[in-house]
Amino acid sequence: MSEIWIIGDMHLGHRNIILHAMRRAWMSTNLAFDLSKPIHFKFNFPWKVTDEDLERHDTEMIDRINSMVSKHDILIILGDFAFSNHEKYLMRIKGKKTLVESMSSDGVYPVDVKQEDGVYSVFVEGNHDDMNSNAKRHFKEICQISRKMLPLEQKYIDEFVEQHEKWKTMLSKGVLPVDRSRIEGMSRHYGQYKHPQHNRQDVSFSHYAMGTWASSPHGSWNIFAHSHGRYPEWSGKLQFDGGVDVWDYGPLNWTWGQERMMRKLRELWASNECFVDGETIADDFKRMTLRERVFLARQRNMAVLQDAGVAIKHSNMLEIDQIPGSD
Repeated sequence: MSEIWIIGDMHLGHRNIILHAMRRAWMSTNLAFDLSKPIHFKFNFPWKVTDEDLERHDTEMIDRINSMVSKHDILIILGDFAFSNHEKYLMRIKGKKTLVESMSSDGVYPVDVKQEDGVYSVFVEGNHDDMNSNAKRHFKEICQISRKMLPLEQKYIDEFVEQHEKWKTMLSKGVLPVDRSRIEGMSRHYGQYKHPQHNRQDVSFSHYAMGTWASSPHGSWNIFAHSHGRYPEWSGKLQFDGGVDVWDYGPLNWTWGQERMMRKLRELWASNECFVDGETIADDFKRMTLRERVFLARQRNMAVLQDAGVAIKHSNMLEIDQIPGSD
């Protein structure tokens, strides 16, 4: 059976992004750094990226994909795959990939499409993905936004049904001190999971985090990249960053993605207050620096991986990045 994998923001061959995103495993000490001058990751930074660092960065990330994704799996790439020479890197990722139409007529693909031998690779274009036709032929699907109906594990379906019953009771008693219309809409959506044929989750994959997306008021999800963990975790929006900078520099299995979102949903269900205003960010999050936001996203995601028994390769992801002289 095919597994579904998600990856984004690899930036293969992109020297500056290693510094910009603080990928410390592939940085060397910069002896020319001058603490008396303004810090800038391109012109005056405590670290630098040598040719050897860049080659290790690219090789280790590609090897990580090849060690986890089999030739029969589905790989969804959320953009910013490489800085240039996309085909050179694509040839190093195992699996046969060919280009097909970007969308079906209704804009939604089920993931169990019939495929040739090889990875079924979906590519959501990013702002650094200027590819030629030779590179594009490696993909079965290329698009700006990819909307998919992905299979849900039964234990999560049971949770949706249980929450539907709770809301149904609360609505009947009129005890919800929040946005009743949104609760009613989501309750109806969750109620569908009681039927065996409704065992899939509506997900919109995009390079950029979306403010709204198809069926977002009714329980659909958005998984994005681009922000390298710095995008705010909006309390009322069912979305999260699927990029490598917050997922141990490797692909994210759909099983782990389900658990990541369910942990967020459980918090929302318990509080109910999130449904008052989907645009609200917690006050604590507003006061965070960008590095603290990245740390929080990594902390949440690493907990999911550790609970799934996945060995963490880059333990320093659970430390807040510190840049000498920057604070």
